[in-house]
Amino acid sequence: VNAPLEAKLRALLDHVRVLGRQRAYRNLSLETRLQLRVRRDDVLGSVVSSFAAIRGPKLLRPMAVRFEGERGLDRGGLASEMFADFFAALLAGSDSSAPEASAERLFETADASRPFAWLPRSGAATDAHCEALRAVGRVMCKCLLDLHPLPPLLPPILFGALAFDGADEELAAALVADEPEGALAQLESYDAEQARGLRNLLLSSIAP
Repeated sequence: VNAPLEAKLRALLDHVRVLGRQRAYRNLSLETRLQLRVRRDDVLGSVVSSFAAIRGPKLLRPMAVRFEGERGLDRGGLASEMFADFFAALLAGSDSSAPEASAERLFETADASRPFAWLPRSGAATDAHCEALRAVGRVMCKCLLDLHPLPPLLPPILFGALAFDGADEELAAALVADEPEGALAQLESYDAEQARGLRNLLLSSIAP
């Protein structure tokens, strides 16, 4: 988690090259572009729907983006615009203080002004909601594969959970620091106010 960003990106690209030597990926036609049609009036919904339909090695294909009702040949600029608009709409729709926020928002945060402070909304276990989160994950993977910048959205501990390869009951012990200060530092990246309150509680003297 603490490795430099460049090292993480190199590791991802190395992994993609290894996958390229496997049969399923060798049989993939990379000349066939992923055709994405994006609606200006619903960037979030149209991108989520498009990426929900993409499976496995198809994500490696080059992408061609077109905004509905507009002319333009995607040479990279339209894809960059789509990703920027998508993440802006994602954060705006997930911010509970935003007027367009609804019960179906995908992420939540204690402080929208802090980076790396968003987590999947608690209590959202419907199939549609989970599939939308998977689609967001594919969007993020495509950003990395095509070298587009990612916004400071998700905290490192979430990526640790996604990469964990053990039993579910071992997850918390593997991710949360043993020492209180380490655990508080992890909490602080998501909810600084709650972390400060717990730290003050730990440091305060207890009357006999």
